Amino acid sequence: MPLTIGRIRLFAALGVAGTALWALAPYATGYVSTQAVVNAPLNTVLSPLRGRIVRPSLAAGSGIAPGMPLVAIAAQENDRRHMTELRARQDQLDSTLAAIDREAARLGEVRARLEGRLHEYRARMVDRFAMLKRETEAELAAARAELLQRSAMLDRTERLTLRGHASEAQAEAEEAGHAAALAEVARLSAFRDRIGIEASAADAGLFIQDGWSDAPYSQQRLDEIDLRLAALDADRRRAAGERTTLAAQIAAEEQLISTRESFQPAAPSAGVIWRQSGAVGETVVPGDVLVQLVDCSARFVEVALPERHFGVIVPGALATIQLKGGGAPVTARVSAILGAGAKFDHPRLAASVPEGKPGQLRALVDLGGAALDDEPGAFCHVGRTAEVRFPSGGAGGLADQARAAGVRVLGTIAGLFGSRAAAARGPDAGSAATAGAAVAVSGSFHSAR
Repeated sequence: MPLTIGRIRLFAALGVAGTALWALAPYATGYVSTQAVVNAPLNTVLSPLRGRIVRPSLAAGSGIAPGMPLVAIAAQENDRRHMTELRARQDQLDSTLAAIDREAARLGEVRARLEGRLHEYRARMVDRFAMLKRETEAELAAARAELLQRSAMLDRTERLTLRGHASEAQAEAEEAGHAAALAEVARLSAFRDRIGIEASAADAGLFIQDGWSDAPYSQQRLDEIDLRLAALDADRRRAAGERTTLAAQIAAEEQLISTRESFQPAAPSAGVIWRQSGAVGETVVPGDVLVQLVDCSARFVEVALPERHFGVIVPGALATIQLKGGGAPVTARVSAILGAGAKFDHPRLAASVPEGKPGQLRALVDLGGAALDDEPGAFCHVGRTAEVRFPSGGAGGLADQARAAGVRVLGTIAGLFGSRAAAARGPDAGSAATAGAAVAVSGSFHSAR
């Protein structure tokens, strides 16, 4: 079949139709929007006090990890009068506790010496009573011997009196001497028993002799020292408790001072510095913006679509996002749908979205789980526009069929052109040309896809 001008025009028309089928398949079988912007929330750090910057933030575009310090400012005016009073009271309590400890240590030394003296005194008193008891027992033995002698003399005098060899006066004198000897034995026996009682009491630390107190001087001084030590212990516990309370007050005051005199915020999440702080020494007042941080983990794409798609594109639906200017497409899910009449302000978002046309809905596509890089220097792509495609039900199959039809048409054209060229150069050359044309067309379509 000769290659005429009419046939060339036909082939060209078929090629254009195939290319259109392949390129426009997504638009014919799904919903594509070019009004889409990558956005993310802004974390704004405001100054809570009047001061100056002592450590600036990193430059805009720098990556920030969670918990990383952002900026540091120091207050210009410091009021530490209350802290000074607390410190003075703490020093006073420390001096009081040290004085109590010194006094208690001194009394402890005196008490140790008095205890030694008391122990020695009691031991000597016990020995004294033991010796006194032995002396009394010796006197008692002598008194008993005297009583025995008096008893014999009284018996002999009574017999002599009965015989008339002794007078009544002699008998009465012997009776008196016998009674006196008997009384002496009784007295010494009682005295010995009393010594035993006093010795037992002294051994127990109680002295009950006539004219003595119930305790010696050293014991009385020990009692006084014990009372004083008890009073010191009560004073020390009271002072220690007050100091513990004061330490808690000082810690709270230091924490309050740290918030009044300095401010060093940390990054709440990973992100990028969007607006950096001023330089070192720059003055700030309460409410000034110190630094702004883009939360890259909460990125999303805001897409404008005709409102007729409301109910078709629903939360959870998949969307393919292609950033304009390059980059691999990513797949993400719709997180929310806003109607045309919904008022959606952007007070804390990094990018501004152009006003949509009347009757347009807005779809928010979450990029949190999408495989989109978050390079800090590119500000996590915030502000970039994108093309977003939402496939409709069955759209995938229709798109594939449309692309397949376009490829078949273009392949047919390439085959025809290859056959004509081969007919002019011979069979082998024609086959090679046809194969080369087919490969070239197929490669061009794959690169376009």
